[in-house]
Amino acid sequence: MDVVCQDLGMHQMKNITQPVRAYCIKLGQSLPDSPQNEKPTLTVPQKPSIAVLAFTNLSSDPEQEYFADGIVET
Repeated sequence: MDVVCQDLGMHQMKNITQPVRAYCIKLGQSLPDSPQNEKPTLTVPQKPSIAVLAFTNLSSDPEQEYFADGIVET
């Protein structure tokens, strides 16, 4: 499906206290100079790497928090 989404920025809406981000969605169109249509180029690092995101303690035991912290910091 040919869809283009354009960010219109934050707008104040009636009966909503905080600004809301608005988008314009166009079907069957493309914007050639739009950053949404450009594919990002990724560079491969010279040495292997790994990313570890923070773990959350899902158990009901707060003493298990050290396990989640240990996995992230290792």
